[in-house]
Amino acid sequence: MRARMLTIVCGPCGRHGQHNVERLMAEHGDTKLTELLVTLANCPKARSTTVHDRCKAVYEGLATR
Repeated sequence: MRARMLTIVCGPCGRHGQHNVERLMAEHGDTKLTELLVTLANCPKARSTTVHDRCKAVYEGLATR
């Protein structure tokens, strides 16, 4: 059985990473995906107060409504 993976990308800084979903759930419980993205991106700009300077990391392949 293939592990489910969550992919994070950031165009401006070139970050790209994959994380095992089951391991994330075990480590972070029911943390909201928006909060988890800041942790997983591990970018000093993730918490920037300036919108134009903020990290642009996103979950790749997740549909938005």
